[in-house]
Amino acid sequence: LLCLTKDGGPLDEFQSRALKYPISYTNLLEFLKKNRQFFKQKPGKATYLFNSECEGKLPYNYPPLSIEMNLTEIHDDAEVWEFDDRFHGKDLIYAIIVNRTRKRVNLSFRGTASANDLMMDIKFLFKRIECITKFAGKDVKVHKGFSEYLFSNNSKVGQKSKSKYECICENLNTIYSTRDEQGNEIYRDFELTTTGHSLGGALAQLFAYTFAGSKELTDLNQSTQGPEHILIPKPITVITFASPTIGKKHYVKSFQKLERDGELRHLRVSNCGDIIPGFGKHCGVSIHLYEVKKAKIKYGNSVIIIRRLMRSCRKPAKLLINHNLQTYLDRISLDDNSYLLHMSIEDFYEVSHANAVFKRQTMRQNMIRKFARRTFLG
Repeated sequence: LLCLTKDGGPLDEFQSRALKYPISYTNLLEFLKKNRQFFKQKPGKATYLFNSECEGKLPYNYPPLSIEMNLTEIHDDAEVWEFDDRFHGKDLIYAIIVNRTRKRVNLSFRGTASANDLMMDIKFLFKRIECITKFAGKDVKVHKGFSEYLFSNNSKVGQKSKSKYECICENLNTIYSTRDEQGNEIYRDFELTTTGHSLGGALAQLFAYTFAGSKELTDLNQSTQGPEHILIPKPITVITFASPTIGKKHYVKSFQKLERDGELRHLRVSNCGDIIPGFGKHCGVSIHLYEVKKAKIKYGNSVIIIRRLMRSCRKPAKLLINHNLQTYLDRISLDDNSYLLHMSIEDFYEVSHANAVFKRQTMRQNMIRKFARRTFLG
């Protein structure tokens, strides 16, 4: 179905798009039902492979796929606006979903799934990016691999080479400038949310940070449609799972300034026993999940690498399991964590602030008690 939408169609003039017209959840569900013989699901995982033994077989000979059940439970008025996998195995993959029920535009990045993804993961050095330096200064450097994936001009669009960042910005500009028959902007008040797991989480965070800081959409619209600006409701929300660190202290300070200015919000979800999100300094509200107990919420996190490695090495067999997205979903679904699903982004920031204040007060009280004991009791 995705392949059929890549050539021709009523929206063929949008050269930055891989899909030439949107796809609804109903379209996806119908496609899966009619072609389920081509999919083979890995046991215990939400991952599908091509079924090479499907020749001559009909879809009704196979049980429903688990993803079919998930789509059946979705009743939102939503559609897949973009799904860019034109350079599968060589470039990052992302999708944009417009959800009219929740008034939200979701930008999702895929995590590590190819050898090239892994090569980008291990490019640990930090580098300056021109579009970031313009608003954050020369001191801010970001992960080399992630930035190359997002900002390198690898995508051939028409006769030009564009970065994935530019393609995504053009897609968002098109969405937020869409008007109805009366000339009203249909999606003007839709919030923008970026998300991803592991590598996808890093890309989601890096895109949102750059986009919020440079105000790329406003500049793009101003240059193409005159003085009237198309504004995205602030703040832009980032929700990441198992995201590795993006930058060092100057990046963190710049990110926090955007948070204080109301431009950006970040929920960073990590698993106990997952070493990938444990390295370096992180931004946003940390939601740390445990196997059998309630999650901890606090702002920011700076983990000592040696300590995290020692903890993880106690159960080496669980290293990959703890990083798996399904493990994250299972832990969020614990009864003790059910309240998390009913909290707004601002609720998380308020709780993390309150927890930080309580921690400081407790530490102060403990210091006073120790001083009193030493002074009066010898």
